[in-house]
Amino acid sequence: GQDGFSSEFNRIAAAENILTTNLRDGRSDTWRDYQQVLPTIGCMVSTRLSSSLKITDIGKFLLEKELTFNEVLTIQAIRIQYPNGNTVSNGIWKNQHKKGMLVKPALILLRTLFSLYEKEENSAYITINECQEFAIGCLRNRDLSGDILDKRSAGSPFDPSINEHSRRNVQDWYKLLGNTLLFELADNNRNPQLKLTNFSLKESEVLKQICEEAEKGNGYWVPS
Repeated sequence: GQDGFSSEFNRIAAAENILTTNLRDGRSDTWRDYQQVLPTIGCMVSTRLSSSLKITDIGKFLLEKELTFNEVLTIQAIRIQYPNGNTVSNGIWKNQHKKGMLVKPALILLRTLFSLYEKEENSAYITINECQEFAIGCLRNRDLSGDILDKRSAGSPFDPSINEHSRRNVQDWYKLLGNTLLFELADNNRNPQLKLTNFSLKESEVLKQICEEAEKGNGYWVPS
């Protein structure tokens, strides 16, 4: 509930050796470098919307250890959509909404991996290159397995100029999803592979239902 809590955050983080101090002009400014993390995963309200520190319900569950870090990331990865709250202030979501963009990135990848697994178990992976080429341009949570398998069969090389602006975003997504209960990240030089975990395979029916509901356009919100 405090206003102007960043200096107190910096002091605690440095005293407890939790995060790097990130000195700026001789002073610790840890909060400046880490301030986007908690709003991005929905554990606190963005300071653009609230000057005082507000913890969300799921953030409280994490603090009270009713949910583990991996469980929180799993829940939030399933829920995060484009356009999302991070783009409200710069208006990007308005253009995306006009185009009818209803996308939950984790569900595109989850649905595609299930489809790949059903077609051929050994093909059930999606590389960062494939995600960059096929998933970025989606307006819906469609199954990308056909496109991916066709490209693999053709043996044509990856063109890094396709959606090249999004490379860093894809890398960040893979890091996030690799820390959920749904996906495991297999290191393969500069082209890591995203795969299903045993948990996903065990809970496949429930997860497929979630993907189907999203495909119907259910479970989305529009910023007001």
